[in-house]
Amino acid sequence: MLADPDAGHDLTDEIDLSTVEPPMIALLSSPGNVVAVREVAGREPHQVVVGSSANPGCATSPWSPRS
Repeated sequence: MLADPDAGHDLTDEIDLSTVEPPMIALLSSPGNVVAVREVAGREPHQVVVGSSANPGCATSPWSPRS
């Protein structure tokens, strides 16, 4: 399903990526608990979640460990 080619948007957000310190990673237990990857470099991961709220079908993705 695709939007009409002339469809507009109710809201548009623009993010200046030069103001974001890449790369970032969300820690447990909230997506709002975000830090720079360099802060956790070298730590062993104990839980990994692949996906985002915009892609709820990750369980069937070919790169998902449970697919």
